[in-house]
Amino acid sequence: MQLVYTTMPRMLCIQLKPLLRWPFERRFIVNVGVLERAARAGAAHRPDPHTNRTKAALNRRTRTSGADYAREGISMTRMDTGFTHENPRAVAERMAAAECTPPLDVDDGAARVYDPVVRGLNEPGVPTFGAFLKDEEPCS
Repeated sequence: MQLVYTTMPRMLCIQLKPLLRWPFERRFIVNVGVLERAARAGAAHRPDPHTNRTKAALNRRTRTSGADYAREGISMTRMDTGFTHENPRAVAERMAAAECTPPLDVDDGAARVYDPVVRGLNEPGVPTFGAFLKDEEPCS
């Protein structure tokens, strides 16, 4: 978890930042993760504290580095794609009862990750940065 949520995103951002200084007006980094309080899904899903800590680190990196990258025209956000439908039927039924709606499929998850880029390219003003996005909207 440390490698996936903390070390690699940091290394990728540092190593790829020079390439992101290309001559396009708007550039994007979309971190993919969930809020560290993801255990809100109930007793069926209780991530260990180490997993939560690493997710919190990615969220903090997005929040703090987002402002730094934005000064160079690079919009950094964190997208929570939502639950996938890759759960056993009993788990999926409990999630539905708790009003946790999974994305339609893998393509929907990918579209959610791509959404901040499309919006940033097409909407006027400064693209969103340093924000946590869920269901394509900012959340805390």
